[in-house]
Amino acid sequence: MDNTCHLVEAHRRMRIEELARKCDEMLRQLDEKKETSHRSKGKIKENDRRGWWDAPIEELDINALIRVP
Repeated sequence: MDNTCHLVEAHRRMRIEELARKCDEMLRQLDEKKETSHRSKGKIKENDRRGWWDAPIEELDINALIRVP
């Protein structure tokens, strides 16, 4: 019985460590997406200030291309 408890406890610890690693990875990915989004919003604001016609076409999305000022 004592051996079973040790095996269960070891499995529980391994599962917690695995979930913690997955959580850390997901948080890292979320931070990357937030940073990408932040940079994109900065470019959009910059493009809005200077006018869509001055922005490189690669930086415009379809909505910006069809938007009528």
